[in-house]
Amino acid sequence: MGYHNILSRCDRAIVAYIIQQGAGTSADTFPLKRSLPKTVPCTIVECRRAIPQIPYSGNYTVLSMIKVRHGGIYDTDGANVADQPRADSDLRTSAVFDLFFWGNGQDGEDLGNRITLAANDPDFTCTSCTIDDDGVEQGFERIGAGWCDLLHLKLECAPLTIL
Repeated sequence: MGYHNILSRCDRAIVAYIIQQGAGTSADTFPLKRSLPKTVPCTIVECRRAIPQIPYSGNYTVLSMIKVRHGGIYDTDGANVADQPRADSDLRTSAVFDLFFWGNGQDGEDLGNRITLAANDPDFTCTSCTIDDDGVEQGFERIGAGWCDLLHLKLECAPLTIL
């Protein structure tokens, strides 16, 4: 994969970490660049910006967002009770987001290492992953009748192996 395709690599690395930890499957956890439909409930990883740490160093600060999408309206056939969609959404969101509040409480190196290992990409390294200043958000989807919970991350990455 190309050297400057760091955002796609980060998307796939975070997806691999979520699936490896059991908070999603390949059927419901996707990188943003997925051509097939993303049916709710699902988790989407969107790495949206890579800022060079030092020009020409190959090291980037990557801003990422994890979206947990869930249907917000109960089934019209009466199969769900009124609060069931919220309970299902809370359960899924907690399972995913809790994976990123992990570590030694001092920095994001341990989490970065876990993401690197899950990526299984010999030309990708994540040295740190922390919660970005934007933190956590929730709201309604712009289209449809669903909810979207967001977790903003900041990763320190390189599209190469750091020894």
